[in-house]
Amino acid sequence: RELRLFKSKERLNHPMVPYTKERELPEEDLLDVSAYIATIELYSKLPPIDEENFNAYERLLLSKKLLNVRRIDGDYEAGKELYNKECSSCHGRDGTGKLKKKAPLLAGQYSNYLLKQIRAYRTGKRTHDNEETSESIFKEYSEEQIQNLLAYLSILDDD
Repeated sequence: RELRLFKSKERLNHPMVPYTKERELPEEDLLDVSAYIATIELYSKLPPIDEENFNAYERLLLSKKLLNVRRIDGDYEAGKELYNKECSSCHGRDGTGKLKKKAPLLAGQYSNYLLKQIRAYRTGKRTHDNEETSESIFKEYSEEQIQNLLAYLSILDDD
C-alpha cells in the first residue's frame, strides 16, 4: 500500500521518487517487493543461549541483525493509556498492526520516524486512513502527550 502511495505521489518521500516511476517500478515488481518485505522478520532481542551448542561468532552475527529502538523519556503509563484509547483498535494492543485494517505495526518502529509521521499528520502533510479523524489527528494532543505516546511505543516490543 505504501509503495502505491509513493508511486502516486499521495505520500511524498523524495528519496523514493526515482524508484516509483512506472518504468522503474511496474505493478508486477511492486507486488514482488511487497511480498518480499512481508517475509522479513526483525527481531528486537536475542533468543536464549543454548549453553551446549553456544557459538560466540554466530551470536555476534545474530546480534547485528537486531532491531534496536532507543528508549524515549516520558510517562510510559500515560502513553499506554493514550495508545489504548486512540491507537490500539487499529494498530493492535501490542502494536503489531492489523492486516485487515491495513494498519502498520508501530512496535519496534524507530521513534524519530514515528515523531516525523505524527508531525506530518498534525500539519496535514500526511493523511490518516481514518477519514473521520484525518483532519485533526494528533492536533488535540499536547507535546507532552505525544512524548508520552512515543515513550510507550519505544518499549512496546520489550516483551
